Amino acid sequence: MIEGGDFKVFTGEGSENATFSSNDKWRRADSGWDMSEQEKESAKAFKAGNILSVTGGTFSVDSYDDAFHSNGTLGISGGTIEAASGDDGLHADNLLNITGGNIRLTKAYEGLEGNQIQIAGGEMDVTSLDDGVNASGETSELTISGGTITVNAEGDGLDSNGDLLIEGGTILVNGPTSSGNGALDTGAERGGKIVINGGTILALGNSGMAEGFGEDSAQCSFLHNLSSSYNKGDEIVITDADGKELFRHTAVKTGNSVVFSSSELKQGENYTLKAGEIEETIEMDSVAVSNGGSGGFGGRPGGGGRGGHIRPDGENPRGQRPDRL
Repeated sequence: MIEGGDFKVFTGEGSENATFSSNDKWRRADSGWDMSEQEKESAKAFKAGNILSVTGGTFSVDSYDDAFHSNGTLGISGGTIEAASGDDGLHADNLLNITGGNIRLTKAYEGLEGNQIQIAGGEMDVTSLDDGVNASGETSELTISGGTITVNAEGDGLDSNGDLLIEGGTILVNGPTSSGNGALDTGAERGGKIVINGGTILALGNSGMAEGFGEDSAQCSFLHNLSSSYNKGDEIVITDADGKELFRHTAVKTGNSVVFSSSELKQGENYTLKAGEIEETIEMDSVAVSNGGSGGFGGRPGGGGRGGHIRPDGENPRGQRPDRL
């Protein structure tokens, strides 16, 4: 239970020496880090076997393994966290609950990971080599009801092996450039749903595995795959029929797919999507409009997470695991 204090933590050989091979398994950089020692000693920065709670404090972390880890529940309600992690930034085997605080993950394999993830407040800026926010395992769920969340992910931006529910908050996802991942991803093949009932989200990425919100949402949304790609540095601008600007963002990567939802979108109205030199019209003739993609619009093959990566301690985070170091 951490209520305050100033912490600077460096573990193992640091985040820079925890790298991945092409087959998604851990390997070590040429750092002299001994595997037998790693099996005996933990390289996590903060860890608990049951509950890890952070209500205040200032944290600077550079960790070879998870920056904050709990075998049970991890709760963040305050404090300022800046972390670079060789594996997960924040990880809970069961519940990851964030209601406040300022969290900046400058590097992680996966940013936020838990079986159940609930985000109701706080400010988060997450950069990840794989998924930005990942609700993994059986009967998983990712629920966002508040907070300001920015994700820059090379894998899926927001990923749930089960349901993805957005009730509020302001969310910006700079998703993957590759066609093998999506800015949004749910376990549609397992009956998972993707629903938005409130909040504002702009999710950018590649159209190859693009997924939008479902028709059972209470708030209007669109998934629009553009006729050509926008470039890094291009302005993404969404305006209504009167020219009122609803959202503006400067793209940090190339892409060709845009998912947007806001309380200002109304069924029966037309909207303009500009992406650099591209300008296209969105006709909101239903609650959830799509010109391609899948997920909420009929299922997506292979979604909801891959087979799992192997951690430095040799464990698979997507399956059953023994008590962890």
